[in-house]
Amino acid sequence: MKFIPTLFILGFLAILPSALAAVAPFTKRHYIPELKASLAEIDKRWKNIEKTITGIPKQGATVADFRVAKTAIEDLTNYMLTEYDEAIRKNGAMTNIKWSDEMLADMRPYQANGANAMKVLRSQILQMNTTGGINFVLEVQSSNDRLGSAFSGMETYLGRYVFLGGFSLLSPIKDEFRMLDEILDTGKAFSRFYCDYVWEVYGYPLCPRN
Repeated sequence: MKFIPTLFILGFLAILPSALAAVAPFTKRHYIPELKASLAEIDKRWKNIEKTITGIPKQGATVADFRVAKTAIEDLTNYMLTEYDEAIRKNGAMTNIKWSDEMLADMRPYQANGANAMKVLRSQILQMNTTGGINFVLEVQSSNDRLGSAFSGMETYLGRYVFLGGFSLLSPIKDEFRMLDEILDTGKAFSRFYCDYVWEVYGYPLCPRN
């Protein structure tokens, strides 16, 4: 009987490496360099979008002016759905609040750029229609909506699978910059414009009118 404890200990030590291996993916994940670099790239692309959109003339803009902005938006969306998505999934769940805070700090720079770009884009919808027609307006709306979906997905994934504290950890950037809200509000502005257009041109109440 006196050998049973020894055998038990030896058995436990035998399975310990496999047990640690199973836990390791969760205990060793942190803010990886690839994800940090990806956020820097997102920041760079948002700055380009803001520069492009704010550079569109308030009068006399051409379809080409708006297409440059549309292309920049689509490029960011595609980046979010490919390189960024790969980096965030590789990073996995964060197990240290410091890493979450560091990532939030790296997300801050582009928030204001994105919010401002969307506000300016909304103000250009009428000129967009005058310049390129309603079908072109719908093209730009589609690009904006895809961008909104990409960042909504980013926020959802972070809250569920990356920041162990959940969605509350995102509140510092959400409350301060409202970038995602501005993207979604721009989508609503496009929809309202189209509803008004259909009413004015065809007399059809596509949407409830105030």
